[in-house]
Amino acid sequence: MAAMGVSVLDANNKLRDMGDIIEEVGGKWSTWSREQQIAFAQVAAGTRQYNNLIALFDNWGMYEKTLEESKNALGTL
Repeated sequence: MAAMGVSVLDANNKLRDMGDIIEEVGGKWSTWSREQQIAFAQVAAGTRQYNNLIALFDNWGMYEKTLEESKNALGTL
């Protein structure tokens, strides 16, 4: 992961929050080749779940839009 510019450890060598790592990868995903994307997904999610992770990042724009809508809807019913 570090070779692709993603560190799972912070400056104190403690594990970073997974949400922060996912956000970082989401921002870089479209700049990676398909081979790099698959390699990252297999390392991060394992051989059984990497397709789900690829689907998330391939649809990152939809994720960001939905996240923003949920933030804007906070407190409404």
